[in-house]
Amino acid sequence: MCRYNIAVDDALMEEVRPHIGEDVAVQAWLEEMLRKALVSYVKEKSNERNMALERERLLERVKQLENSPGFSVLGGILGTPPAGFSWDELRDEAISEKYGI
Repeated sequence: MCRYNIAVDDALMEEVRPHIGEDVAVQAWLEEMLRKALVSYVKEKSNERNMALERERLLERVKQLENSPGFSVLGGILGTPPAGFSWDELRDEAISEKYGI
């Protein structure tokens, strides 16, 4: 187990003390709060990393569709696209709306 010396504002600890109870050891309480914060932080970073990987996989799959006949015939189904139309922008917008990426 790692040991660190940390400094905590006395005034802040005086505000916290009534809420953690008189019979609770402050050091044990601080250790538990720090443990929870670190677990939460690691989970958040792991989720961000997983989302980034999933985003890359999804974009790779969509890019593969560009070369398939099914994707290229959409122009005929939808009619003639207007000037300045971009399949890339449409694809990116759809992915962004659906998956939030």
